[in-house]
Amino acid sequence: MKKKLTAVVLTAMALWGGETLGFGAVMHEYAQRFWALYYAVEAGNWELAVYELHEQLEAQEMGEALRPKLAGALKTFEKSSLAPLQKAIEEKNLSAFKKAYADATRACNACHKSTGHGYIRFQLPKTPPPLLAF
Repeated sequence: MKKKLTAVVLTAMALWGGETLGFGAVMHEYAQRFWALYYAVEAGNWELAVYELHEQLEAQEMGEALRPKLAGALKTFEKSSLAPLQKAIEEKNLSAFKKAYADATRACNACHKSTGHGYIRFQLPKTPPPLLAF
């Protein structure tokens, strides 16, 4: 674990010009991927959805390394909320995806509240991310 943590921190420092990446920046990345994931599925771009979910999990790993005390909660979220999303994507099941996405959103916001960050509430934007073509 120590080697993995060191690699994550060094990677974060390289990406951020020598400064350590904060957990908030990781969560921002996480939310961006979650947003793009929804609109990828809406557009029927299942391949992009697979990619966005994979990248979201990579960001989560960095978050776990940066905040080990939250690693358990993040892993629980992965199993209870992201696994159903992954299954729906693999099956290309739009209705199952929408249910799993709504459940994951509620779980995200509940986690924020339970960790003293209830003022952070994810809400799916009404439009897709402007830099991606779906």
